[in-house]
Amino acid sequence: MKKVNIIGIGMSFDTVTREGIRAVESSEVLLGAARMTAAFPDFKGEIYNEYLSDAVKKIISESEHETFSVLVSGDTGFYSACEKLCAALSEYEVSVIPGISSLNYFFAKLKTSWQDAALLSCHGRDGNIVETVRRNKKTFVLTGGNIPKLGEKLCDAGFSVLKAYVGENLGTAEERI
Repeated sequence: MKKVNIIGIGMSFDTVTREGIRAVESSEVLLGAARMTAAFPDFKGEIYNEYLSDAVKKIISESEHETFSVLVSGDTGFYSACEKLCAALSEYEVSVIPGISSLNYFFAKLKTSWQDAALLSCHGRDGNIVETVRRNKKTFVLTGGNIPKLGEKLCDAGFSVLKAYVGENLGTAEERI
């Protein structure tokens, strides 16, 4: 039976766990977005810059190889492609190797805990940031180039004086907090 590792790489190669690196090294095929596969320039097997579940399944099903690693951003359990990949690849032996989530990383950089934070994604989806902020002391929001729009919504709702931290390009050389 073909073995597939779904590996959360965190924000960059620097945040991939050792378990994730070992899984990649033991694979014959590496799949993922180009920015993720580029983190493994010395990989000796085949590389496919593909991460959508149907395309990944097709590549694996048509391959003669037995071991695969699929890279996903961040953590496998936090707004990740992992869930769809697991469903699509259910006929194979799938292992999930989590990465460091942007949530964990960001709060560590702020030197504060996140156990009392509300979690919201406004990255490619609608999230009710106003109600989430209104009901919680701390709110962590995944964004996708929409920070000014989210800020405008908060100001329109009366949150014109609000302490906010923004993290950009976390885990990379271009990181800004």
